[in-house]
Amino acid sequence: MWLLRSNMHSHSILSFFFITMILLVFYHLNCEAGDSINVENPLNGSRETLVSAGKRFELGFFTPEGNDKSHNRYVGIWYYELTPTTIVWVANRDNPVSDSCEVFRIADDGNLEIWCKNGDRSSITNLQKSTNFDRTLRLVDSGNLILFHGREILWQSFDFPTDTFLPGMEMNDNMELTSWISSSNPGRGNYTFRRAQDLYNIYNGSKVHWKSGWLGPNGTFIYNELPNVVAQILSGYHTQLDQENNLNISFPNVTWASYYNNSRLLMNASGEIKYYYNNSLLWLEPKNFCSKYDACGKFGICDIENERICQCLPGFRLGRYSDGCERESTLSQDDEFLNLNLAKIGGQVTSFHQAQGEATCRNECLSRPKCEAYIYEQISKRAVGDPIAMCYIWTDLENLQKGYTDDGVCLSLRVPFSYIAKPASRICLPCLNTSIPYPLSIQPNCGDPSYSGFYCNNSTGEISFQALSGNYPVIDIDLEKHSFNILVNSPSADICNGTELSQSVNFTVNPTLPFYFTRCYNFRANPGVRSAKIEIGWEPPSEPVCKMSTDCKDWPNSHCQEKVGGERRCHCNQGFGWDGLNVNCTEAPTDLQKGSEESKNKLLTRYVIVLTALLVGVILVCSSYILYRRRRMVEGSGNQGSIETIPVLFSYERERQVNDMMHEKDNAIDVPFYNFDTILSATDNFSDANKLGRGGFGPVYKAKFPGGREIAVKRLSSCSVQGIDEFLNEVNLIAKLQHRNLWYVEFSLWQFKVD
Repeated sequence: MWLLRSNMHSHSILSFFFITMILLVFYHLNCEAGDSINVENPLNGSRETLVSAGKRFELGFFTPEGNDKSHNRYVGIWYYELTPTTIVWVANRDNPVSDSCEVFRIADDGNLEIWCKNGDRSSITNLQKSTNFDRTLRLVDSGNLILFHGREILWQSFDFPTDTFLPGMEMNDNMELTSWISSSNPGRGNYTFRRAQDLYNIYNGSKVHWKSGWLGPNGTFIYNELPNVVAQILSGYHTQLDQENNLNISFPNVTWASYYNNSRLLMNASGEIKYYYNNSLLWLEPKNFCSKYDACGKFGICDIENERICQCLPGFRLGRYSDGCERESTLSQDDEFLNLNLAKIGGQVTSFHQAQGEATCRNECLSRPKCEAYIYEQISKRAVGDPIAMCYIWTDLENLQKGYTDDGVCLSLRVPFSYIAKPASRICLPCLNTSIPYPLSIQPNCGDPSYSGFYCNNSTGEISFQALSGNYPVIDIDLEKHSFNILVNSPSADICNGTELSQSVNFTVNPTLPFYFTRCYNFRANPGVRSAKIEIGWEPPSEPVCKMSTDCKDWPNSHCQEKVGGERRCHCNQGFGWDGLNVNCTEAPTDLQKGSEESKNKLLTRYVIVLTALLVGVILVCSSYILYRRRRMVEGSGNQGSIETIPVLFSYERERQVNDMMHEKDNAIDVPFYNFDTILSATDNFSDANKLGRGGFGPVYKAKFPGGREIAVKRLSSCSVQGIDEFLNEVNLIAKLQHRNLWYVEFSLWQFKVD
């Protein structure tokens, strides 16, 4: 009994041992492999991952989502247990491996490699070879993968980022983030993010796609779009030294250390640099079309809120030979300056340090033949060294974007004197950088008073329009279409029903003003707000209002004259007429010009009559000749029977062909012609009853036409020993003898018949 129990106990121990071993093996095959590996303990790709000590990051083999069919495998690092899986580094991004490659290890020579079952290897590092096996690969909580030799760092992934920048890295001039090709392909894409001096830029290939700012000649920022928190992370700021300083990160209950450690920057495949905190997107650039570098070309200003996003600066027009815009007139020392509020500006710039005031800066620009604009600041808000005064001279302008806040750049643009000094009766001064075309009246004593209702906010450059239903912001003005767009918001219902206004919307234009509704279209300007653009057109204006003759000096070929009702306007001089569309006096045809035009028209009419008469005469002569030829043919046949009883005669084109065939091009034969179908009918299809006999070339048949006329027809026999030439010679001889009782048929080659 004891023996039996002893045996049973032994079996239980053995069973427990084997089960434990199986569980250990299973655990080994499916567990996390700690935070490090060495030469003796590689990472088996399909069964293990490497996890950092604090379980923040994980390393292992992966297949990108959407890339299952290719079976491409990569070694990468991702956030531990974060859904969806977020890859932050890829070891072999340009050298994917197959499913058979399942081992990531420290090779015998000390380098990192991916090993395959068939013996293939894919190297990750290119370190000096070493047979010393005292090397360890460790994944730390910052997401950095570090290869140690003892305590010495030989290599780390933070020095070789892919598309993601993690806190603890330091962006220097040799480092760059390169986008994936696509969301399912981690290979090197088109977009790169890297530092250039103190700025950070995105490149599409070798072309600049986005710039974080613009530096002045002395190193101060003219504008800077990089948030402070992003700049701190890129500089490699270590948060352990300043955990209580939130650095204005807009999260007062979050420590800077926590904010720093849970952040990342991503250069994505579509060309945006994105900033994430706890996997939430907080910032990205370029955020729209105007954020892209030099979106509208040189001297073109980008306005994302305008229907026409790209427009030329005042005093410029579209370039004829390149993208962007060009000046309408050459620069002069008599030029003036127009102040523009811009969010961004770039181009060729130099500084002038001796400027004691804005007047000095202005005169310096005027004295330089290539100066396009200047910026003067007493205390630069963007300066690192806080200079007392700065004068920037711009000889080229690009990457311009319209600004809508007081934090923008105030640029003084050089424009012709005539652009600023227009008389009040013609054009109102611009509202900052928005031109006001005539006849719109936005200021007292300018434009046409009938076209009033506009207001300019000189501090922001925003224009509003006063309608009976309220005051609305003007989005843009289109001089060519004689219209402008306003923005209308509604808290609930859509404003437009197609291109018409919805009945529920209260919008009314003052009927006493020369404005009218054109169309409207819905769009979403802000989340949760229903918005629409309403286009309003204006009627062509009458002549400009004036009080004295000097008021019309800027209206060529006009003079001030009282109109019916006592109102004085600039009437066009004699020989000119008012053009409301072009808003000018245009030349009208004089009596002499009208007489000249009438003379030209009369002369042209005479030419037409003469040419028509000549053409009719030629047609009559040709018709007479044709009738004459036909009459001679009929007479030549003996004039027996009426024309109606004679079969249809052969066309003259056929006569020419027969003459050519018989080599009689110069001396045409003068006998009647009949086509082959007529002969078949007259001989009853060459019946034997009509056969008269046989000659040397073939049989002769009697042919009888309607009306009783009879002729003899000779047909070439297929058995004849004579040829076609001999037969044609006989026909030619008969024709020359003018034998009236002998006729012959059409001899076109395709109709020539033999029996």
